[in-house]
Amino acid sequence: ISESHTLMESREMTSAELKRWIDTTLVITRPLPYSISSRVNVQLGSHGVSGEIRYVAGEKIWVNVSLLGITFARALFTTDSLMYYERLRKTSYEGRWEELERVHAGLGVVDFHMMESMMFARPIFSLSKGEFTSMENGVMTFTQEAHRDGFNRVIEIDEFTHRITAQSITSSDDAISYTGEYTYDERGALKEMLFTVRAANYAIVRCSYG
Repeated sequence: ISESHTLMESREMTSAELKRWIDTTLVITRPLPYSISSRVNVQLGSHGVSGEIRYVAGEKIWVNVSLLGITFARALFTTDSLMYYERLRKTSYEGRWEELERVHAGLGVVDFHMMESMMFARPIFSLSKGEFTSMENGVMTFTQEAHRDGFNRVIEIDEFTHRITAQSITSSDDAISYTGEYTYDERGALKEMLFTVRAANYAIVRCSYG
């Protein structure tokens, strides 16, 4: 699709049609109002591990991954605090979300909503007509410009399935970014999440959900 044709398509979607499309997307991507438990395969660099993930929408995420029966990493995220332990590099953290900025300035944007949204393909910000920026090759893009926290947010959504295909949070100077990319099974359930963190270096986590 040419750029001129893409712009013409965007203008052809009326305000009312866009609102209906956004409302449908919000219904489809809304967290289920109950807890789920699932097996998960996690790839951290060249290390592949399996484990279990338990999720209570809007309240708690518990992850435990193991290698040969030995706990490899464990994390508990709640709305106000987090606990993390990783055996390979012997790193751990326990505290409140707002304290993360003391560890690294780029972590000030990380909270429970951000983690929940990135891990389970939920919108990282509330979609609105004013943040719709383009429609191209079947992808609807919404952009929230940096506000006080200095981070831009972008969500890309499949026009026809209303599923989020990618979303990112990027600092205004492009030095720090958090990106989630998603694939789904034939039923529309989340199949795989690729989470990339870029700061001084890269950290990549791939999760396959059972």
